Amino acid sequence: MLTKQLIYLFMAALLINSCVDSPEFPDTPNIEFISFTEQSDGSAIITIEFQDGDGNIGEFMYDTPIVNNLFLDYYRKNDEGVYKDTAESGKAYYAIPLDYSMPSLTPLGQNKVLQGEIQIKIDNPWFDPGANKDDTIKYNIQLHDRDSNESNIVTTGPIPIP
Repeated sequence: MLTKQLIYLFMAALLINSCVDSPEFPDTPNIEFISFTEQSDGSAIITIEFQDGDGNIGEFMYDTPIVNNLFLDYYRKNDEGVYKDTAESGKAYYAIPLDYSMPSLTPLGQNKVLQGEIQIKIDNPWFDPGANKDDTIKYNIQLHDRDSNESNIVTTGPIPIP
């Protein structure tokens, strides 16, 4: 008798679960800045939240050439209080490219909707030969999907150089 009740309970739970609609998101990725966390080894982790309606985030391992799909731009506040891309200084060695190629996150099955967090580890987040100890930096972040849809751009907010 107990077995029969468990079977009915399992079937009811399965039926209810199959009726729950998965969230709907646009096919263009959307991102939100969550945090910038300094690590004890001198690195930092930037965490963003993402959503994508068709699940085509990241590159498949067999894709050639590998395409960068996560982009960070490094900005430093100048003496006038304006954040400038370090490449705008006119000195090429100041350009700090932080482009990444993420592996495919496409889920198996029919429902391709993606939602989650991405953590980006930056080994030397304050590397900038022109920066001083009391300078402030920030990062802009953007995600591209395999259809070349570009997400919104999010900003970390001010980060003091330690």
